[in-house]
Amino acid sequence: MYKNVSAGNLDIDENIFSIGRDKRLGPAQAAQIKPRVKIPQQDKKMKFTNRILSVSTLAVAATALQAFAASPVSAAANEPAYNPATIVSVTGTVTSVRQVAAGSPLAGVHLTLKSNAGALDVYVGPAEFLKFLKASFPVGDQIQVIGSKVKFENADVILTRQVDDGYELVTLRESNGAAEWQNWGKEIDPAQVR
Repeated sequence: MYKNVSAGNLDIDENIFSIGRDKRLGPAQAAQIKPRVKIPQQDKKMKFTNRILSVSTLAVAATALQAFAASPVSAAANEPAYNPATIVSVTGTVTSVRQVAAGSPLAGVHLTLKSNAGALDVYVGPAEFLKFLKASFPVGDQIQVIGSKVKFENADVILTRQVDDGYELVTLRESNGAAEWQNWGKEIDPAQVR
């Protein structure tokens, strides 16, 4: 633990606890040196209490944020429901493609479709699900959309069940309107499959 260090013609015994200390002071003199800043015991307790409170507050905030983010109720509660009684079939040209951010109602890919009846907002589905299907609908494509025409934020929107671009038919919902992506990526029991 001790090592003998030679400093010129002077030998000094050091250990790891004495490195950087002034060696010219004797033990009695070193004991008389007062620290530059003295922290009262009460301040130490307050700092400890503040740290505990800060960590606790951070933990509560993280838990609340996690619970809020995991709850799809806020966006889903505002989304219109697919109504099999309002099924329409519309053919037209894609004039724009836009993506609504996650956490918003009807998050995912929306198409603006120009048909004989005018411009329509067509909600296709989540972007990740469409990427998985390798389905894209670029501007200028002629497509046929089958879906439920519903009111959303005082405007008509078609909740797409099927999209046909002339080459491929993409089915996004069951005939009752249940979204194919709702159970996408989840393991199912083969005995439950119809």
